[in-house]
Amino acid sequence: MVPAKTQCHAGWTREYYGYLMSNHYSFDGRTMYECIDIDPESVPGLNAGSDPRSLFYFNEIYCNGFSCPPYDAEKELTCAVCTR
Repeated sequence: MVPAKTQCHAGWTREYYGYLMSNHYSFDGRTMYECIDIDPESVPGLNAGSDPRSLFYFNEIYCNGFSCPPYDAEKELTCAVCTR
């Protein structure tokens, strides 16, 4: 997975691209980042309900810890999933 990009490095094949997402910042546990497809599909009949532990949230850049540019402040981070 390549964070903050929608393209893969030379010699790699992009399987899909989308947004870098994770659990809510207030979740008391480990943070796991996933690249969620730009056009996600849901599973019919599956409902996560209101349990925040089962939801994904967008990750954004704040320039107090990153160089802006090349990143855009307060924009969702993209990602690409690549194979070789």
